[in-house]
Amino acid sequence: MNIETLYDLFVHELRGMYYVETRLVDELPALADNAMVDSLDDTTPTEFIESVSDAFAEHATETESQVDRLDDVFETLPFQPDTREREVAALDGLLREVEQFDHIILNDALRNPFYLDAAAKVEQLEIKGYENLLQLADALDLAGDATDPLEENLDEERDALSTLEDLSTGEQMESILGDLGDEDPIV
Repeated sequence: MNIETLYDLFVHELRGMYYVETRLVDELPALADNAMVDSLDDTTPTEFIESVSDAFAEHATETESQVDRLDDVFETLPFQPDTREREVAALDGLLREVEQFDHIILNDALRNPFYLDAAAKVEQLEIKGYENLLQLADALDLAGDATDPLEENLDEERDALSTLEDLSTGEQMESILGDLGDEDPIV
C-alpha cells in the first residue's frame, strides 16, 4: 500500500497497531510464565513474582479484547488488517531483546526487573501509537465507531503502564534491588 493521503497514513498506522497487539497476544502468556521462575537464592518474594506474572496475564487478556476492538475499527473502513504489509520494528526489537535476555540470564532474581522495564517500553510504544491514531482520526473527522475503540484501548494501555510502574517502583522492587546490589561488588 502506498501512502499518499492522511487517510492512507491512518490505515498504515492502524495496521501497525494491529500487528503490535496480535504479536502481544502471542508473546504475553510466555512472559507471564517466565516471570514465575523462582529465584534459586530466594531474593524475590513469591508474592512479587505472582504480582508480576498476574500483571502480564491480565494484560494478555486485555490485549485479546484490544485486537477485537481494532477489528471493529477495520469494519468501519474499506481496508482490512494485513500484518504481512506492516511490521513494527520497535516491537520486534524489544521482543528479540527479551528472547536474548532469556538465553543469558543466570540469576533468576534479575528476570522481573528486566521484564518490567521491557513491558513498560512496550506500553509506551502502544500508548504513543494510539495517541497518534486518535490525532489522525480527529483530523479526518472519523466517527465514534472508529475512534471509541481506539480510546478504550488507549485507556487500558495507560492503566497497564501504571500497574507496571507501580510494580517497578514499589517497596518490594526496592528491596529486591537493594538485596541484589548488596550481592554485587563494584569492580
